[in-house]
Order: sequence, then C-alpha cells, then structure tokens
Amino acid sequence: MQPLRTLRFLALAVALCAATACGGYQTQLKVSLATTDGAAAAFEKFDKPHQDEIVAKATTADELKTNLADYRKKQQAVLDALVLAYRAIATAELNPSDITVATASADVAALVAVLKDLGVTVPTGGK
Repeated sequence: MQPLRTLRFLALAVALCAATACGGYQTQLKVSLATTDGAAAAFEKFDKPHQDEIVAKATTADELKTNLADYRKKQQAVLDALVLAYRAIATAELNPSDITVATASADVAALVAVLKDLGVTVPTGGK
C-alpha cells in the first residue's frame, strides 16, 4: 500500500525531529508519535483482511462494488487522519508550544477515534 510507505517516511522524519523536542513537551510528543505509529501498524494489519472479508461476503458484483466503495471512503479517512497526525507531530517537534503540542494530541486522538469506529484496536503510547 503506497500511502503507508509515504507515511512511514513522514514518521521517520518526525522521529528524527523528536531528538530535538524541548523539555516538558518531549514526553507528550513521544507518546503521540508512538500512538500514531501503532495506529498505522494496526490499520495496515487490519486493512487487507478486511477487504478480503468484504469480497468473500459479497453475493453479487454490485454488492461487492458498493461495499468496497464504502470501505475505500473509510480507508481514505484513516489515511487522511494519519497524515494530519504525523504533520501535527512534526510541526510540534519543530516549533514546540502549548498550541502545537495540543493540536498534535488532538489530531492523534481523532485518528484513534476514526480507527475505533472501524473496529481497529490501537495501542496507545506505543504499548
């Protein structure tokens, strides 16, 4: 899945920035990054089997097409949330402040919520 490779590159860039995080924000940002990485891994593990399940359960070509299209919208929402979370973390790493760190935390929480709506369990804080 190409978008996840791109996200991994972004995650690597964020991780490199993490080494420069300031004082009290460092722990918060590390938890946000670990949670986002965990979310990406959990979604990657969930995605293909779920699509296979949609295919297996379809009884007609139209049903398959509709169900896959519906899932692809949800899949795109997850990918968008991953990008937002990684970008917010990177921004907070490069410009740590109460606002940027809070935005990163909020974007990570939104990502976790989107995945939970799909039934994906996300380890938080890298656990």
